[in-house]
Amino acid sequence: MDQNRYKRYHELGDKFIPKRTAHRYSEVISSTAMCIEEAVGNFLPIISDEIINDIESHHEVNVNAEMCHNLDCTEIAFSGEFLNDLDEYLHKILLDDKIRKSLQSPKNSKSLDEMINSKDFFDPLSIQVEISKGELLLMILKYSIVNSLSVTAMTNLFKLINIIFQSSILPDSRYYIDKLFDSSNKVEFHAVCYNCTAYIGNFNEINNVKQCHLCNTELDLSNATNTSFFVLIDPSSQIKDLIITYKDHYEYVIKERLNESTSIRDVYDGKEYRTFVRNLPEEEKSNYVSAVFNTDGASTNELPKQDRMSKLVTCGLWFNKQKPDMSIFLSPFVHMMNKLTKDGIQCTINEVNCNLKLYIVNCCVDCVDSVARAPIQGVKQFNGKSACNWCLHPGVWVEDSMKYTLLETTVQSRTHENTVHNMMIATPQNSIDDIKYPSPLINLPFFNIISGFVPDYMHCCLEGVAKQLTEYYLSTMNNEDIIEIDSKINKITAPHQISRLSRPISIRNEWKAREWENYTLYYSVVVLTDHLKRDYYEHWLLFVESLYLLLQDNIHIDDINQANKMLYEFVCETEKFFGQKAMTYNIHQLLHLAESVFNWGPLWCHSTFSFESANHDLLKAIKSSKGVTSQIIRFIKLNHTTSVLRECAFPYIDETVKIYCDDILEPSIQNFSKILNITYFGKGETIDDLLSTRFGLPTNALVYYKLIKDGCLYESNLKQKRRSNNAFVLLKDNSTFVRIEKFIIDEESKQELTICSILKTRHYFTKHYHMLQLIEKIEPDYSIIHTQDIKTISTMMNVMNKLYLTPLPNLLHY
Repeated sequence: MDQNRYKRYHELGDKFIPKRTAHRYSEVISSTAMCIEEAVGNFLPIISDEIINDIESHHEVNVNAEMCHNLDCTEIAFSGEFLNDLDEYLHKILLDDKIRKSLQSPKNSKSLDEMINSKDFFDPLSIQVEISKGELLLMILKYSIVNSLSVTAMTNLFKLINIIFQSSILPDSRYYIDKLFDSSNKVEFHAVCYNCTAYIGNFNEINNVKQCHLCNTELDLSNATNTSFFVLIDPSSQIKDLIITYKDHYEYVIKERLNESTSIRDVYDGKEYRTFVRNLPEEEKSNYVSAVFNTDGASTNELPKQDRMSKLVTCGLWFNKQKPDMSIFLSPFVHMMNKLTKDGIQCTINEVNCNLKLYIVNCCVDCVDSVARAPIQGVKQFNGKSACNWCLHPGVWVEDSMKYTLLETTVQSRTHENTVHNMMIATPQNSIDDIKYPSPLINLPFFNIISGFVPDYMHCCLEGVAKQLTEYYLSTMNNEDIIEIDSKINKITAPHQISRLSRPISIRNEWKAREWENYTLYYSVVVLTDHLKRDYYEHWLLFVESLYLLLQDNIHIDDINQANKMLYEFVCETEKFFGQKAMTYNIHQLLHLAESVFNWGPLWCHSTFSFESANHDLLKAIKSSKGVTSQIIRFIKLNHTTSVLRECAFPYIDETVKIYCDDILEPSIQNFSKILNITYFGKGETIDDLLSTRFGLPTNALVYYKLIKDGCLYESNLKQKRRSNNAFVLLKDNSTFVRIEKFIIDEESKQELTICSILKTRHYFTKHYHMLQLIEKIEPDYSIIHTQDIKTISTMMNVMNKLYLTPLPNLLHY
């Protein structure tokens, strides 16, 4: 048995928690000591005592706010298993009794003997079926994806359904199932030499080729599996279906959305995107599609923010033991894209026939990491003499590697025109400014070979600079400092929105990119303060604040300029503190980070987080070593077909089918209420007389403790947990922080209200990182606000008996 299949509920995404596991976690509650609150000075620290995804008690913590204010308590040592992924907690956002209900036995359950001995066991079923073929197909496809069925298992399942209905209502052969997924998707197989990766040609056109024209290696091209090759998948049907699915947002972006001159909220506000639209032919300005392309896929810009990160398009696959030769792979890829630009993609949007011109990379940068970026752009890697992708900064050899040290003169920027000119005369042996050969991307219309690339936030900033500087800082500490930092991190609570808790810093080599992000933006500033020299600490703050500013969902131009200034200062001080050996290419790329945001939108617009996640999903498609290509292509088509069918059919299908598709293999949500854009979980409790009288609310108003607003979980402080806290929020006035106590729905006045405690806060720093707030006092008297006034969740950190808050820069899952 594959040992990796255990504990799959720790993975990203919705995974089913086994009953025994849920039961085991529920038992932890009964043995966990109750937390006693400790007041330090004039504020009230809240130390929760539950593991991140414990099932909380159903008993309300009925504590009067005035009584809480001056209580004293003892800090409780951390015990129990450290759960790194907050995604397991996702199963508890919905209802605490959600798991408990899933453990109950079904009504009228019978043993096998009882069923066999029943009178009607062998009688033909006469139950009326009230679902359509489309609904049945959608449920089966969803079931197949969730259970990772092979095509053989799926075929057998289709046959089973046909036998039950005594009619061939569904395709029940591999051929017809493949045809069902998408017969219009054209897939091209291109052969390359397995010895030197030279391009051989399209399999349909090279039947007579017997050997490589470069290295003379014997080739067997009778079967694609006998040689190295790559696959190109025509993305037109995928893109068409995505645009139709999100047609309202597409029309809003193309026809209605206005750019703000002083702020950047998305890729559409970037300088390069606006230039691209302005240069389009007039007849195409309302009929175009643009995309970010990456070596791992492509995302469509004209989709909603969150959906473009999860609805990626796969255009090509490389099958070879060696790394792909991008000049070979990109040439047919560019040819395919240019054909779609010229011919367009036929689709109907709101009953209007459109011919969408696809400019797949011209307005959005290739967000591959620096190693993969160089061969795509046609330049030397970062160890070249002048290998920066955006400027001609000369490198110097320091300790056997190329470093980008500080200069006393201004560095010339690369330009598209000059780069293309040099590409025409450069060779790998005689490079010009480290340009080796023409990149096929220069043949894409409107694509800028320089500004069309950006430093990648994930690889450069998090797994690069953050990791590098952390190693430098920790090297100045002793073992006792590391142990104390570990202890501080283990006690930090985190909102669900940041997706992943950071493990102890002593095992930082195992951290994922998201852990580095959470540590950098939220935890590091408060856990390092007593362990770093002041110069180092202020140096680190420059980096942290810059990233925060460039990750906001609404970035003012002044913020971009401020971030750029701080990044330049950070780079200069890096050499001052750690010498020329520290001036790596990742450090140098920070000088181009703010400009990339000005050109293409916030850092989350062009991060590789979503592409890395898509790669992980593709690997799940492989069930055996035979026919890997077909398995992956079928997986892509199956997911795309299911997604399109779901989006198109959901407005018309039965509610029970919707519930099945949403909750398959997961405990169902029994009780929830949805009002506008807010979903409340639980049955709702009648408001108590004290609150009703105090705030003038009707006695039939309902109280809730959990809700989801704008895709973010908010939760009452009365439902405390050890490692999670979703109760501290920033209001839309951008200055007021509150702690959530209860959510109120007044059905008489149709109002959605929140009972909260106002927090008295101040900037922890006077000059740097104003996002970090210190809680000086939690007001003892409850206040009431409109729930719609909540802007964003905040990370609350209780470190050394001080409470810190940092609001999240955005609410996106990437």
